[in-house]
Amino acid sequence: MRVSIFGVTSTERRLTQSWQLAQLLVQTAEQAKTAFGQTAQSMDLPVPLARAILLLDEPAPMSALAEVLACDRSYVTSLSDQLEERGLVSRVAGGDRRVKLLALTAAGRKVRDKLAAKVAEESVVFRALSDSERKTLTDLLTRLHSEQ
Repeated sequence: MRVSIFGVTSTERRLTQSWQLAQLLVQTAEQAKTAFGQTAQSMDLPVPLARAILLLDEPAPMSALAEVLACDRSYVTSLSDQLEERGLVSRVAGGDRRVKLLALTAAGRKVRDKLAAKVAEESVVFRALSDSERKTLTDLLTRLHSEQ
């Protein structure tokens, strides 16, 4: 059943609202992506290296990093080489000697911590939303993401 109030059907309202939400999500993501890029650049880090550093809380297999970054394992090898050249990571043996783990060096942890602080400081999400609003947004986005 189509309900019309002042000539606008519920279907048309839902389509308009869906389009508006999609646009806001995309625009907000673009703002966050731009801010992240500027922050990474201010620390002389290409965005892919900055993303990788932020993901390495604990030593992790390169395959796990590839999965989280949604990229090919060979690309992670290239990122790892670049991070290692900068003295930010080292390759360490894992439980299985065939698997090498990436671990942040002391310098890498310092860069990661500084980068994380700058990202939070520059983030539109952290500037514009309270702690409870960020929690609500996280819960909503997690629910939307799990619907895929």
